[in-house]
Amino acid sequence: MSRTINSFTGFGKKGTEITPQEITGYTAPDASVTLTENDQQITFTYTPILYNITYDLDGGVFISDNKYKSNYTIEDTYTAPDVQKIGYIFLNWEPKKINEGTTGDITMTAKWTPAVGAQLMEGPALNKALKDLIKSVNGESEWLPCFPR
Repeated sequence: MSRTINSFTGFGKKGTEITPQEITGYTAPDASVTLTENDQQITFTYTPILYNITYDLDGGVFISDNKYKSNYTIEDTYTAPDVQKIGYIFLNWEPKKINEGTTGDITMTAKWTPAVGAQLMEGPALNKALKDLIKSVNGESEWLPCFPR
């Protein structure tokens, strides 16, 4: 992907050498241009620099359906997908997102908080915990109104 940026509109004389300006986040063209006419307009084409994104998951994993990026440019806005970690609740990424205008390689770090009762439950223990949760919300009934018995 490249972006055309008008970096000079001539008011110089024929034979003037024009050098492309440096623009943060873009690779400047290598060559200078010599004006062939008076008051000539010169257009330089710049290519956004590709920066790396690394992830510090702190023991977590990406959820298989989510896609994550390994690089970005100054023109991108990006929010990394949620991740999961047994016994923890994913809070957010630090930084929370990459905003348009950001430059440089970035490490996105997953932030976690321990889940309440962070032990794994399965079978009868899980069934009892779910029934207890429903009872705490719905009185003595073990069924939520939206689910038939």
